[in-house]
Order: sequence, then C-alpha cells, then structure tokens
Amino acid sequence: MNNEISLDIMSLGIYDVLIVEPTLAACASALELTRRGLQVAMIAGGTSLGYEYANCLQGWIKKKEVDDLPDPYDKLFAGAMNGRGPDDYAELHLGRWTEGMEDLLLDAGVDIFYGAHAAAGLMDEDDQIAGALVGGKFGLNALRASAIVDASFDAVLARCMKVRFAERRIDRQVFVSYSMMIQQGKDSGKGAEEKVKSRLTPHGELIRHGRYLELRTEVEFDPTQPLSRAELALNIRRRALGALNCKEWSGSNENLLIGPDSTHTEPVLRLDKRKDGTVREADYAAANGSSVLEISACPDHPGLYVLGGNADLPDSQARRLNDPAIPSTAIRFGTLLGQMIDAAGKDTCRGKSKKLTVALAPVEAAKKVTIENTNFNDPGYFVPGMARLTVFFPEIPVIRETDLLIAGLGTSGYTAACEAAERGMDHIAVEQFGDVGGIHTVGGVPTYWFGYHSVFFQRFDAAWRADMEELKLPRALAMLKTACEKNTSMLLHTGAVGVKSNDSRVAHLFVTCTCGLAALGGKNFIDASGDGDIAAWAGASHEYGRGEDEMTMWCSFGKFQDYRPAASRQYNDVADCRSATDITRSIIAGRRRKGIFGPAEIPQIYLTTRESRHIKCRERLRLFDVLTERQRSDAVLRFRSNFDLKGMDGSDLSMCGFVEPGRLTNFTCDLPLGALQPLEIKNMLVIGKAYDCEHDALAMARMQPDLMTMGGVAAVAADYGEQHGFDLADLDGKALLPELEAAGILDKREGNRYVSEDSRRLGDEQALGPECESPDDIVELIKSGQEEVGDCVRLLEFGPLAAASLQRALHNTSGHIYRKIARMMAYIGEDEVHPVLLEYLDEILASGELPPLPDEQITQHKVPDHAWKPEPVYIMNTLARAGEKRLSDRMLALSRIISFSPRNLVPFFHYAYAIAFAGMRIPDPGIGEAAYQVISSSSQHTRNEVITDPRQAGDPETLRFDFVKMSLGRAMYRCGHPHGREILETYCRDLRICLARSAENELGSMENG
Repeated sequence: MNNEISLDIMSLGIYDVLIVEPTLAACASALELTRRGLQVAMIAGGTSLGYEYANCLQGWIKKKEVDDLPDPYDKLFAGAMNGRGPDDYAELHLGRWTEGMEDLLLDAGVDIFYGAHAAAGLMDEDDQIAGALVGGKFGLNALRASAIVDASFDAVLARCMKVRFAERRIDRQVFVSYSMMIQQGKDSGKGAEEKVKSRLTPHGELIRHGRYLELRTEVEFDPTQPLSRAELALNIRRRALGALNCKEWSGSNENLLIGPDSTHTEPVLRLDKRKDGTVREADYAAANGSSVLEISACPDHPGLYVLGGNADLPDSQARRLNDPAIPSTAIRFGTLLGQMIDAAGKDTCRGKSKKLTVALAPVEAAKKVTIENTNFNDPGYFVPGMARLTVFFPEIPVIRETDLLIAGLGTSGYTAACEAAERGMDHIAVEQFGDVGGIHTVGGVPTYWFGYHSVFFQRFDAAWRADMEELKLPRALAMLKTACEKNTSMLLHTGAVGVKSNDSRVAHLFVTCTCGLAALGGKNFIDASGDGDIAAWAGASHEYGRGEDEMTMWCSFGKFQDYRPAASRQYNDVADCRSATDITRSIIAGRRRKGIFGPAEIPQIYLTTRESRHIKCRERLRLFDVLTERQRSDAVLRFRSNFDLKGMDGSDLSMCGFVEPGRLTNFTCDLPLGALQPLEIKNMLVIGKAYDCEHDALAMARMQPDLMTMGGVAAVAADYGEQHGFDLADLDGKALLPELEAAGILDKREGNRYVSEDSRRLGDEQALGPECESPDDIVELIKSGQEEVGDCVRLLEFGPLAAASLQRALHNTSGHIYRKIARMMAYIGEDEVHPVLLEYLDEILASGELPPLPDEQITQHKVPDHAWKPEPVYIMNTLARAGEKRLSDRMLALSRIISFSPRNLVPFFHYAYAIAFAGMRIPDPGIGEAAYQVISSSSQHTRNEVITDPRQAGDPETLRFDFVKMSLGRAMYRCGHPHGREILETYCRDLRICLARSAENELGSMENG
C-alpha cells in the first residue's frame, strides 16, 4: 500500500506459539504445547493468570469438579479451595490459585508478559501469520510467532486478521457477571448470607457466594464497535451501583472492598465457518483432537486458532466452556487444542526476514491517520539485549476526537476529568483498568497519610465517603458514582500506547481497545498517566528516577484480604514501567512477597511504581524548596508531608547528611504551574508524580490529597487556556490564582499565603522565605543544637557567604556539632577543614569498629528507605563530593574492616556504598582496589550469578546487595580496575532492568568519552 510507513518496534522475542489472554483453557494449551517442545509466549492484559477467575473475580467452583480434574489441575484447585461455600460450591483462594498456576507455566518454560494487550496482528509478505503487536504501559512492542491462539474475550487478533465472525445474539443483549469482595462484619451470620444469597433487582440478580457478591445482569454489547469494551465496563458498574442502592444491602453489617478488573461475559461471537450457521452437538461432544481443531482453526489463516467461547460452538456448549465453575471443560478443550497445534508441525519464524505488515481490525471511521511523527516508546529508550523489528503500518482509524484528552483516571487524572466535566469542557478521559482511582482504589492505599486537605480535595473526598458509608460501596465504585453524577466522559479498558506529534504539539493518542490499535484526537492533553508516558512518547526530555543510574523509589504490589479495605503492601523492589519484561518480573516477584499484613487472598490488579519519569518542565521543584518550605507568589498548589524516602537517595544534601533529622517533620511548600508545563510541548500539562521534581523532593511532594488537587489545577488551567486562547505552555500561574481560589484549590486566608519572592534573594534567585535571616543567625541555632533541617539547607544556600560565620563557629564548638560545621564548610568548598574530617575518619578506622545507625532511626521499612546514614558515611560522602584524593587511603582501610552480615545489610550497605560513591567521583586506583576488596570479601556469603528467574527477583536484601555490588563495579571501572568491566558486563545480563540498564549505560558512557 502506498500509505504504509515503516517503524522500528522493540521485539519481545520469537516463539512458536503466542497465546492471547490467560484463560484457564489458554493456560492448559500453553502447558501442553511446552510439554511437546514448543516455545510459547502468553500475553495477559491484567496482572494475573486465569482471566475468568482473577480478572473477573469468579472465586467459586463446584466441589465435585475438583476430584475429576487431571494432574496437575486437581492439586492446583484442591490447594486453593477454602472449603467454605453454600450448597455444592466451594470458595477459591484466588491468590493461591494464581500463584500456583503461574508456577506451573513458569516451570514449563512459558514466557509470560503481564499488562500487555493485543493491539494488532503481524503478517509477512506471503500473507502468513508472523506474530502480533502488544501494547501497555511500555508502549507498543512486537512479538514474533508462527501460530497464534486467541483466547481473548474480544477475539482481537483474529478480527485483526480479518477472520469472519457471527454474533451469537441478534438483539446484542448479553449476560454479564460482575463480582465484588465482601468485608464480613462482626455480626454477619447465616441470616445475612440468606438475605443477600439471591435477590432480584431492577438492575439484575444479586447472588451471594461466601465472600463474594455477584451481580448477574443483561446489557447491550456491540462487538463491532471499537469502544464497546469501554462502554460495557462503565455500563455494568452503573448497574451495580443501582442494584446496591437498596435498604437490604445498605442496612447490612458488611462492606464491599473491591471489584474485578474485568467483567465475565457470555460468549458474544462465533467463528463463522459453516454455511448453515450451526454446529452439530456431536462434533463438540466427541471432544477429540480433530473436532477441537476444526472448531478452533480460522479459515484461510493456517496457524491462527480461536480458543474459548468464540470458537465455532453451539451457544450452550460455548457457555459451558466459558463457565469458571466447571473447569474440566476448559482444561480438556485447551489441552486437546495444544496437542493438535503440535501435531500440525508449524514452522517457526526464526531466521525469516520477510517484510512484516501490521494488520488492523476493520473499523468504520470518518478519519484515519498515518504514523508519521509517531512514537510508541521513549525515543532512544532501549532494554539491554532486546532487538528491534521494522514493521509497516497502514493508516490507523481515529475513533473519537475532543478538545481535552486526559490520559489516566488515577489519583490526579480522576479529579482533572471530574473538574473538566463540571466546567462543561469537551473532554475524554481514558483509563487502562476497569476501575478509577489508581493507587487510591485498586492500588490499595485508601488512607491519607499526609497531604494538604484543600477545600477542593475535601469536596471530592466527602462525596465518595458518603456513598461508601451509605451504600457499603468499594471505594472505586463510590468514586465512579461521583464521576458519573458529574457527566464525566470516561473510556475504561482503553490503554494509551503511543503519541503522534507535529510542531511541538500532540495531535493524537494511540490506544488499545476492543478493535485493537486505534487513535483518539485531541486539541489539548493532560498527561495523568502517573509516569509521564504521553509526554515522554511525544519527545519531552525527562529524567528517570535518580537520573544518574535510573534507580527509583520502591514500587508496591498491593495484596487484598477479605478483612481489610487497604492492601497489604510492601516497598522493596524497583520496577521499570517502560519495559514489558520488567513489569512482568516485578509482578511475579511481588506476588511471592508476604506484604505488611500477610499474603493476598485475591489477585492483585495494580502494580504501583512510586516513581518513574520526571518530565523536564519550565520549572523544577527542588529538594531545597521542600526543606526550606519555600512559598511563592505564583503558587498553584500546596504540598504538605514528611520526608520519607522509600528508595535510594540521590541528592548531595541527603548523601552528605543535611536531610536526616527531617523524617519526623512535616514540611509545606508551594508548586508553580511551570512544573507541570513540558519544555518541548505546547498543548500539554503533566500531572501526577511525573511532574518536574527532583528525585529526593518527590519523597514529600507525592501524597494523594496533593496529587488529587493537582488534577483540579490542570483542569482549571486547561479551561482558562481554552477560554482565553492560550497554549497550555504559555499560561502564567499568577493569572490562574482567582480561578484556583474559586475552585477551593488555594486558600488565601491561610495566614501568610503569598510571599513575595523579592523578600529575600540569593545568587540563584531562589527565595528563602519571609524571615530576613543572616548566616550568623542560623549558625547560632546549629551551635545550640536547636536547628531544624531547613535551617542547615538555608545556610548552605548562602554558599561562600556563609564561610566566615562557619569559620568563627568552628573554634567555639566540639564533638558532633564541630564535625557538622566542618562538614558544612567542606560542602560549600572550604577545603581547609578537610584535615579535620580526615582525622576523625582515621580515629574511627583505627578503632576497627564502624558506628551503626542510631536505633531510633531504624524502622520497619528498613533503611536506606529513609535516607539515614552513620556520621562517618556523611563525612566520606562530603569529602568525595569535594574531590578529596586523600580519601583513597581511608577507603582502602575501610574495605578491610567492613563486615558483611546476611541478616543485617544496613551497615554494610552504607559503608560499602560510600566507597562506590567516592570511586564514581574520584577516579583513583586506590579507591578502585578498595571496591574490589569489598566485593571479594562479601561474595563468599552470597550468590555470584545474576537473576534469571523472575520468582527470585523480589528479595529486597538481594536487590540491595546487588545494587551495591554493581555500584562498586561501576566505581572500579571508572578507577581503571581490571575487574570493573567484568562486573558490569555480568549485570548487563540481569533480569532486573534497573541493574542491567545502569551497567549498560555506564559501559556506554565511558566508552563514548
């Protein structure tokens, strides 16, 4: 075709068979295929296996079914049965079931990719199956395969290949099941169970299954429309809200905690293979290989199969195959199909270099766009060891256009969409999941630990809290109810995967939907993806994590239990949201961690990356702004929280010891609009945790109430720009102040709210605040031990102007205050104090005992989560920052007395990383040798190989040790040590992308000068 354009797409690999969506039948097929020697990949749109069980929350099974299941499924189901349930049904512990099924597939060699949706097919120049494009938070990736088994509810890939389907219901009314998990009240007994066991409502039938409440209803569904899945998700949730708005439920002593990501729906399509449009019952009842192959194989497409209710089956048999309470049918069907695909002897596509063309589902659209100026990943981003494929794209249909397009309905995007609706703006908000709220709902963090409770925030919070209390709703449904009442335009199950830009303006957002890959057009955009996905794909410059090595704060994979509205969380892994493989690794590893409150009872939906990209904008929120509680006359938002760094610190202020007392202090600081305005994009605002913020500053300025209010700021700004004809990049924060006050985002009555930046200025024109402090004033506070963390930071900002005050104080103090003042002098460049600090280090090293952290600074989250270090480490880091070469001998001495304890890595981490910190700033052979000695002495206690099994990649102590070891290797490499390159090359092969990319980047940057 003349309008085809080629694009290089990252490839996830080459396989014999690709399986789309992990239904039970699909999992059975995968196990059979690998048993017969084929290489299999499976993509899952969610974060768990067993689509009908985990994604749809169908947690019950007929008891008699388990005894008749073949090995290993009998053990899998029996091990996950809770033994409770009415009549002949038993409850399933879905957390155990999902982990068990995952173990079966991983042990068999199946490669799983979570958070990956089918987007388009790939065909070679002979019009043969060549694989698929899959989309998710990582953008768009290619996956080569010679055969495809499409088990998805929408039969996305089969329809992309132009396979013909018939609709099973002419009236397009389909039965849908929507389930929610119940938090059982103290007085919940048999009476309560009977009351809600089965009840008809105008919106459907409510049925109680132990800890689950199921709504069965009938809704209209048009499978030919690209947004039908988004409309179905919204429709069924509205039905649930109506069914629960009754005295019988609201008067009960129970609450609904969480709903499913997807809805379980009867089969709506059938392979249209037979002239008479019917299938003989005997064809299916025989259940032999040839009939299963006949039922599933797609006409005119060798190597393409439809597995599940969309196969060429009678309606009754399709429903039985689709029923999770009868697993034997799905297991047998999937196993037989796996046997026949193997018997068909499909050729693999290894080594083939034929032209690859993208195949899209037929969609009626008034407009189509080419992929010119389109990115489906960060420009320049790579995953170590991942290849790229050149594929040719046809034009892509534009299925909806709007004035304001909001990407993400999480913490900040939700309020942005609701405020846009209240203001009557023409808008569309897209969300990858079936529920809204993000970390606040499906992420399992419903508690507001900190944050500024603006009037704007309180208005929203009061609305959904009232609905939760009155109707016993899950928080996600209560938030959805609020959004619906405001007529918010939402597209659920619609994930962003790419961006088309022209002349510094974003024009289209590419998404995955019912028909696969499609485009949405917008005049203005709000990137509320939480990770700056849209801005990064559009080419906005950004920093990832700490920047220097792309280490981020710990991610969280919440685990829900039937007695807690909050998930059992843990913060001890680093996930790279740009990589499909690393997202999957983090999910697999996170599932096997116990969590704060214990293991999961139902599968998790949401992987929370606490930090990822920081989009570079007109202004940046600095750690200095936070610690000095900077106020601004052009502020559009106020933050309020403590300083709680769950992850590796990166700022010099933190590394050199001028942050640590602030963990228990609540800080307040202001944010300018410029921190939301990407430098390179005219028609976009970035909100959520991806705004322009230093890594360490984000530890405070990321709390939910603040980010919810940030959504309101973005909506007000977009409306103001639309009304006055301004590009979003040209808006002035001061002009928005009246609008922000009217919306309850800012409160001028809150004391000295607006502080002139002219009240106090430094050389870098950063305001210190209203008080006219002198260096002498602050030094006096430090001498008395009464200073706060912000005082030290303000003094350091005076730079050389503070030297005289510090010098005078140095002669009138002693002990740790003396050393602190000397450290501050070294920090601002006064090298005459270096001997004082070196002498203290000599005393410590001569004693042979390294001071540990004070007991009061050790918490359940474990350091280095809170950026605390022993005093000698602060001194070493300060001298390393100053380039003090005499530190080399001390590092060698330190390496001889560092003790490694597998049970307590905290002291080892801090002192070993001090050597790495020095080696990366002072390229001295002595420091390189010190780093090598630490690695040599500690490696005998630990493994020396890299992580290759994702199940082994979740131990926080192992990650900390390997991060230190990789950092020591990096220091050795910079210092010219012969073993430095060897260590880095080893970590380039690690499954943990945070380590692999750091090692790869170090090798590349040094070799490129």
